[in-house]
Amino acid sequence: MVLYHDRRIMTNDKGNPTNAVYVHEKCIVWAPRVQSSGGTFKNVENEIKRASRWECSRCKLRGAALGCYYGRCRKTYHVPCAVMIPECRWDVEGRHVWCPNHAPHDDMSSPPTMESDIVLQVDQLNTSSCSLSQGQCSEKERISSNYQREQNLQNQSSTLVDQWVLLGISLSASEEDSLKEFASLTNSTLVEDWDKNVTHVIVGRNTNTACVRSYAVLMAILYGKWIVRAGWIMDFLVQRIPHPETPYEMTFYGGLHTSISGPTKGRARAAEGAPKLFSGLNFCFSDYVHVEDLEEFQNLIAAGGGLALQGVSPDSLPEIRSRIPGKVYYIYHGGPPRNSTWYFKDVHQNQMEESVEYGKSGAQVISHLKLYDAILSYDARILKPGRSFTNMCE
Repeated sequence: MVLYHDRRIMTNDKGNPTNAVYVHEKCIVWAPRVQSSGGTFKNVENEIKRASRWECSRCKLRGAALGCYYGRCRKTYHVPCAVMIPECRWDVEGRHVWCPNHAPHDDMSSPPTMESDIVLQVDQLNTSSCSLSQGQCSEKERISSNYQREQNLQNQSSTLVDQWVLLGISLSASEEDSLKEFASLTNSTLVEDWDKNVTHVIVGRNTNTACVRSYAVLMAILYGKWIVRAGWIMDFLVQRIPHPETPYEMTFYGGLHTSISGPTKGRARAAEGAPKLFSGLNFCFSDYVHVEDLEEFQNLIAAGGGLALQGVSPDSLPEIRSRIPGKVYYIYHGGPPRNSTWYFKDVHQNQMEESVEYGKSGAQVISHLKLYDAILSYDARILKPGRSFTNMCE
């Protein structure tokens, strides 16, 4: 994705979204009526309007500018959608594509592969090393060296839109209405609570720290799901053009405004089939944790590949540790109670005394907030003593 303004394409870090539009660079380059010369593009606005009337033959969303080169064929595609159809054939020099029904059968037109001249990432194009505003570059120079990893990372985006399962959290009334309209237009499924079938968590514009630490966000990170701002659906409703999720993906910030891209790392690990965040780690819990909080902690740890130990006490822990590999973490509730009660101080005091006993038995004592921080940063090292991030906000 790049920003287009005043007949030029600029990288996201240099562009100003208030007076520019997000576009796929490849969609501009391959749009049949766009004229380009020396980094300047003409007729882009008209092509955007024209494409907004055409429905993509693959994803069924509007904004498809690239039509089959066979004159009588009515099939048209978004460029990334056409790339995901192996039977399509390409003329890189002439910027033409043929649909599967009209694809030539000679050797001069072959489907795009990692080594071919037109390799596109479905969601995010690498424009840092080469931009049309900096002069002409060959297609091969534009190919990302991390193509295969990025293709795996974007596998959720290749899911057909009518298979999307959407969960909105911290949405305003108008954002909720927009999400319902978006779901209707894309034939997606809306759910009210977290489920592992959720593909996208949509986060409201006025998101606070409590929302960032919510159960749905944490589970979505561990399962490698998309977590995007509400602007993703808003921009679609305005332009009726599908937008890739990457520019809208949530990013968290720790101390000194350090970027913490837990959602991105979670998706990458899930796409690669890598070991989960808490693999090889064991957890036990304070007896004073509220039953609903305890259930959420156990679900998070299971989703992260960790082992939640049952029936553990400070006295039994040494024997248990001798039988199981890996570190044992004891988790106490480090925040305000789920329900304010007059005996909160007593519960807190009991937890602290219990923590001391578990520490003597060999467990690493941590607050549940540290568990959340490890998930948000997708970094199990956060659990270790002296590792943390503070002042997190969105």
